[in-house]
Amino acid sequence: MIVRLESAAILFHSTNLRIRTRTSTREGLLGYVTFGPQAKGTVDGLPVRSGLMMAVAPEADELAPDRSDRARKANSLIVKIAEDYALSHADEHLSVSDLCRAAAVSERTLEYAFKQATGLRPMAYLIRLRLHRVRQVLLAGTPGSTTVSAAALNRGFWHFGEFSRAYKECFGELPSDTLRRKPGKPQR
Repeated sequence: MIVRLESAAILFHSTNLRIRTRTSTREGLLGYVTFGPQAKGTVDGLPVRSGLMMAVAPEADELAPDRSDRARKANSLIVKIAEDYALSHADEHLSVSDLCRAAAVSERTLEYAFKQATGLRPMAYLIRLRLHRVRQVLLAGTPGSTTVSAAALNRGFWHFGEFSRAYKECFGELPSDTLRRKPGKPQR
């Protein structure tokens, strides 16, 4: 949900899943984020907890980084390069090796960077990306002309039971429910 006020815009997003996002604010504005009761993980390497609110001004000066800050930034850069490559090649069936080549790192380095920056393994990230692509197809499709099986197969899912389980875990509904939903109708 986005609320636009005269001098501010408020974006509300709630999820139980791990997410990775990059946002920016306009010059002179602040960005705020709060964390719910089950929050865990890190934001730019800083641990989060329930009730924590963070505010960042886009022009804020950084403190002199220590070794762990530099490592977190390096890992974040590796993940950003891999994510950018994955997003720009989302219609291809990508592997972890493809992401390693794009980021010019070993598989072990990529794995460590993803775990540290996102809490996910690179393969889990790629699966999540493919699930989102299937969801886009199902939301845009119409029952009768679009099938869940074809959408899943076109995004590299071969085992329909595992696909359906992963889809429901990610989105809280079965893929067939997504396909049947009328455009603009919110998820329950």
